[in-house]
Amino acid sequence: MSDVSGDMAGGGRRRQGGKPAMPLASFADNYFVFPHPFWMVTIPFGFCMLFIATFSPDSALHYLPWPLSDFIHYMGRRHQTFCISTCLFAVMVHCLEAAYTGKVCQDKRLSPAATAKWSFMTFIFGFASLIRLLGYKRPKSGDKQH
Repeated sequence: MSDVSGDMAGGGRRRQGGKPAMPLASFADNYFVFPHPFWMVTIPFGFCMLFIATFSPDSALHYLPWPLSDFIHYMGRRHQTFCISTCLFAVMVHCLEAAYTGKVCQDKRLSPAATAKWSFMTFIFGFASLIRLLGYKRPKSGDKQH
């Protein structure tokens, strides 16, 4: 049987004979920053162009400027296998990066809300978001975060 004893000095609760449970305050870190604005424009634009070339290259001729529309139409019509492969690879990599971000957030003891934000942003912006998370060092318990 596992009776729960009183509070421990660390703020957690301990089961008799077991490890102490993680204190609730340890996940109070809500650190989150957006990627650099350059990447916030460039990466979604590149994804849009890739998806247009892959799934609807003829539509590029209607609303994109001349050199870009010709290039996207050419890639979509002449190199469709390459476009499909690149599109699938990009989506797969962004999914894996988002999953890895969840693990990194858990290791850095970020809050569930911050973890959700980081995972979503990493799915959308990829490495540009992940790099900012990897560079984060959790402040010491005595330091104040500004």
